[in-house]
Amino acid sequence: MDSRLERIYELKLQLLQLGYHGFQVDAMIKEVIGSATPEEIDAAQRLKLIEALEKYAYFALKARRGGDARRNPGPR
Repeated sequence: MDSRLERIYELKLQLLQLGYHGFQVDAMIKEVIGSATPEEIDAAQRLKLIEALEKYAYFALKARRGGDARRNPGPR
């Protein structure tokens, strides 16, 4: 399997584990590649999809931590 395709499926799983629903992840993918599947797109489109999914994952992780730790240091 193509390493980019593997990364796409890793990110899909990560997003599901971070609390997104399957239909939300599917919508994220559709927003980037339309009705095609990750297997049907070329390497450049796969890279674009990976970048988009990584942004969603970063956002979810940041939200889970409560934002930037420097702005929200918590109890001392």
